[in-house]
Amino acid sequence: MDNRRDRQRWRRRAVWVAGAVLAMATFTPLFIPSGRIHPRFIGMPYTLWAGIAVAMLFVGLTAAAARLDSEEESNREGGRR
Repeated sequence: MDNRRDRQRWRRRAVWVAGAVLAMATFTPLFIPSGRIHPRFIGMPYTLWAGIAVAMLFVGLTAAAARLDSEEESNREGGRR
């Protein structure tokens, strides 16, 4: 049981760290420099499609965190019975 909790804790921390790193990287000029329009993707300038990609990554991280939380909650409820 401790091994399972350790894995869940590690996964939760990994999601948290990935979100923190992504948030920090998003607002740096290294990731999305101002005024840059090339390369284009489907006619969209670089800053637009890079911002959309970052948003999609945040949605994925949020879904992963919600799934981890629901797994932990179901494990807690299962232990009470």
